[in-house]
Amino acid sequence: MGNINFTESNTTLTASEAANLWNQYLGDSSSICMYTFYYKHTQDKEIQSILEFALQLSKQHIKKITDFFNQANYPIPIGYTLEDDVNFEAPRIFSNPLVIYDLEIMTIHGLTAYSLAISACERDDIRNYYIECSAQTSELLNKLISLSKSRGNFGKSPIIPPPKNIKFVEKKGMISDLLADPKPLNVMEISNLYFNIKKTMLLKIGTMAFSQIAQNDDVRQFLAKATDQSDRSIRSLSALLHQDNLPTPHSWEADVLPITTSPFSDKVMMFHIGFKISAAIAYYGAALATSARADVIAIYVKLMARTINEANEWLTLMVKYRWLEQQPQAVDRKALSQR
Repeated sequence: MGNINFTESNTTLTASEAANLWNQYLGDSSSICMYTFYYKHTQDKEIQSILEFALQLSKQHIKKITDFFNQANYPIPIGYTLEDDVNFEAPRIFSNPLVIYDLEIMTIHGLTAYSLAISACERDDIRNYYIECSAQTSELLNKLISLSKSRGNFGKSPIIPPPKNIKFVEKKGMISDLLADPKPLNVMEISNLYFNIKKTMLLKIGTMAFSQIAQNDDVRQFLAKATDQSDRSIRSLSALLHQDNLPTPHSWEADVLPITTSPFSDKVMMFHIGFKISAAIAYYGAALATSARADVIAIYVKLMARTINEANEWLTLMVKYRWLEQQPQAVDRKALSQR
């Protein structure tokens, strides 16, 4: 192999740019697998139209990312394919409303990733690419919310009466907060609790559904355990809203159909679940950082620790079955010096 040229050019990728493009490629290739299956297994024209739009975006992303990697002499990730990771002869496992719910939450995750990518990318063309991704994905989210509202399936965040005046926080210590009657939840805590329940509910639905159809015994066991863990997390978060007589999101368990024939490979299902586990850790951390009540903080600390352990179990299985592609790494100088 010849010497590698590290001279900067308009095709060179920074580590941040390579990381965002790499992760997006894997995510979009898995989305193409799942949404193509959903598209072919629904007769609902409105849902088909939205899925077609989502698929068009993912395919455009794959093509653009491939161009960026080719220009920078990067290998193209294997990712996930319709040929290897989808069984179109299998029956569907999710109801139509649950498909839209899944797509809505995954679209929200995508928007979060794009906003971070915009701030992390230095190249104008890549930054503009993510600005375009954000605009198109916002359009997709609007379509999804409009459809959910029109069919009465959209989960509206709790409404609280407006305050009569401005007040200031009276700082208290952590111990006194835990011993005294807690103050009512503030709007930030309510918002985080509600949306974390929605996202954790989707994680639970995914692990519950995939545990029915996974081929490998240890994958099924992992998914069943993760389902129980998500259920405990949902109950812990919901209890905080119930204390203030606030509503919790709709439960979707009944929309998972009793199917045991898998439409998807274990590889793509585990990637999908791993993404949601990673997102849960990030959202729990963000909620922890913006919460004021000690009991709320304590619950998020517990959930984060539990979910991090779950992520380690997921990683063990991904490595065991060689399902986890190695991201580009820095040059191993130590290895070079010992050759």
